[in-house]
Amino acid sequence: MAALFIISCKAMNSKNTIVGFLILFSWSCGDSSLRNSQDKSEKRPTYDRKTIRKKINQLVEAKNFQQATHLLDSLILNNPKDGYLFYLKGNTEGVNTQYEAALKDFKTAESLNYDKDKCERMIKATQIVIDVQIK
Repeated sequence: MAALFIISCKAMNSKNTIVGFLILFSWSCGDSSLRNSQDKSEKRPTYDRKTIRKKINQLVEAKNFQQATHLLDSLILNNPKDGYLFYLKGNTEGVNTQYEAALKDFKTAESLNYDKDKCERMIKATQIVIDVQIK
């Protein structure tokens, strides 16, 4: 996903490019982590994280954002307390410049106790982009 974001930034003006690289940095920091921050007492996900992340990345690279979002939405229906899925959905929406939706999903991921540091970085970076767009 990071490579896609660099490409989309090249078409923007310099102010947005700087913000884009800020988000790219945040998205790429620790993005390969597959840690599960859920309690051991919670039920295990009904999907394989590595497989889903690979499929979502393929869809995003092909610019099939609607299909990627639909897949994540169906997984979220079956795993509504899995913050990782909301985090992936936030990344997908961010790459598709749906920053308000991305921000909402990052906040949901954080509230579900998915990796607090990653969520906080993404919330801050996404909020910066939203603020720059408003100005």
